[in-house]
Amino acid sequence: MPHVSIRGARTDELPEIAQLLSSVFHRAHPEFFLAHFRNHPRSLPEHSRIVEVDGRIIGHLRIYDQSVRVADTSMRVGALGGVMTLPEYRGCGYARQCLNDAFDYLTQHHYDLSTVVSNNGLYERCGWSALPRARSRALIQEIRVVSDSGYQVRRFERDGDLQEVAAVYAAFCRNRGASQIRTSEYWRKHFNWIRESEEGFLVATQRERVVGYVRSSIAGKHLRLTEACFADGHEGSGSTLLQSLCRFAKARSATIFETDFPSDHPMINLINTTPAFVQEISSTFHVRFLNLTRLLSRLQSSLQRRVSERSLGDVSFIVEVDNGERAGVDVSEFNVNVGGAGVACGAPVLHCSQQELFRVLLSLDSPSDLGWCDRLSLDSLAATAIDELFAGPKPIYWQTDVV
Repeated sequence: MPHVSIRGARTDELPEIAQLLSSVFHRAHPEFFLAHFRNHPRSLPEHSRIVEVDGRIIGHLRIYDQSVRVADTSMRVGALGGVMTLPEYRGCGYARQCLNDAFDYLTQHHYDLSTVVSNNGLYERCGWSALPRARSRALIQEIRVVSDSGYQVRRFERDGDLQEVAAVYAAFCRNRGASQIRTSEYWRKHFNWIRESEEGFLVATQRERVVGYVRSSIAGKHLRLTEACFADGHEGSGSTLLQSLCRFAKARSATIFETDFPSDHPMINLINTTPAFVQEISSTFHVRFLNLTRLLSRLQSSLQRRVSERSLGDVSFIVEVDNGERAGVDVSEFNVNVGGAGVACGAPVLHCSQQELFRVLLSLDSPSDLGWCDRLSLDSLAATAIDELFAGPKPIYWQTDVV
């Protein structure tokens, strides 16, 4: 029998790991992975979880320590990337063992959630829940927008624009679930690992102040819009930025515009009336709760703000997700209590999947959309109260933060 061990990597092992990742993921040079390991905020060598068989590293996954918004609350998230097993060792369950090790590590170190973007069904079989992501596409030649003369567009200048771009990002994302909370350290260092050219990084200015920006990359005939943010009241700069972006794409012979933005993003509203506009599922965002009671308790202040200015009536129930964890939700006029305390004895139990609960927490679906109110036998007032409690903008997953 081979000797198998799963553990965190040491600093001196990272170059070997980068070489292995490069051999499996042929699109990236080893230095790409090393740059990510060295520069990602809060990065530790042990965030590379490795599988050793008879002393040889044959499997790996990387944990990226992120702060991500859920209902405008900062959650500590262990985002997984660089998941691989050498071809000759596949089919032996090593990837599953490595994922189980990562789950234990994240739980022991008090993370709230774990996420991974992949179309591999392994993650669902190992306890992660799937949230499919739609990709929007349009033919660039058919995109017709009228630019706003109140804005000027130019290429991003790292030395002068970074601080203002970071402020625009923070303002645009403050109520968007699933968006990463980026520190100044992140903004300074992320250029070390990001693989898009700064040619497609454009800013819109008004009175010499950056009020909007777009980031994009070109692969073959495809222009990929990876990020677009606007300062409050300056969503109109999107049309001017889009017009400039289309000129940029045509000059490089790109013909197809694509993005993974949610349907309520301002840029989608500019292209969704073009004749060849389509949306289709392109990839899957997976999530796993690490401690349901703690996670919901972290949302207490956020949800309390939502009810502080209006009474939502009285409703109380217990949520039980598919892994058996339970937590309470109690709304009483101007107060809300989530996580456990305050739920009346004998309150009805809502059985739901992690996927359902996370879709509600991210405002992808309302409780009524998922039939919660019927399953809990809530009257119309209570149903409205629960829907309003979890209402918000749709989530957004920035491509630059996916590892």
